[in-house]
Amino acid sequence: MTSSRIMALALIVTLAPPVPAVLATSSVESEAIRITALSTLDKQARSRVGAKPRVPLAAEASDLFKNLESLEAPESDPTPNYLRAVAVRPDAVKPMAHLVRTVLYSGQLEPEVKMSMGLRIAQVLESPYVAAHMQRLLPASKRGQALLDPLKSAKFDAMRPADRLALNYAEWLTEDVHGVSDENFRTIREYFNDAQIVELTTTVCFF
Repeated sequence: MTSSRIMALALIVTLAPPVPAVLATSSVESEAIRITALSTLDKQARSRVGAKPRVPLAAEASDLFKNLESLEAPESDPTPNYLRAVAVRPDAVKPMAHLVRTVLYSGQLEPEVKMSMGLRIAQVLESPYVAAHMQRLLPASKRGQALLDPLKSAKFDAMRPADRLALNYAEWLTEDVHGVSDENFRTIREYFNDAQIVELTTTVCFF
């Protein structure tokens, strides 16, 4: 099954009327969902920096990587390893780069909100790779730093309600595709319109 079909299926399942309520009282601070500290993920990421790739990585100077829709600042111009690995399928390099940039930087939601959701999902799934990338991108703006700080400190009281809900939504769906109860969904709709809710869901599917 292709990734686009998986994402479409997840959207249908999530946005359809849910099965009996699950995690109706879940919150960012909930202990029902196991959250890995960012400091732990940072240590794991550093320990894997020298890991040997299991597939050959294309040279960063390869023509395949010219004129890509990069997440990076123009002056830095690094080629991420996930694209260097995808280069074994040359036809997939530009579509993959386009997908990543589109998910994060297109739509009605702020990119920083989606990055913070990705970081929260990395904590739930214990993914040091995603955590490292999102912690590298978030500090590029004041808005991103404002979202990163509470994730690092695990103190969420000062966060905007909509931002806390976006993190909750990321947790609920990561744990269970049916994890958004009617009550949770009504709360989400107080802060987000239909297009934004679809975007929240697509963001979770992507990460």
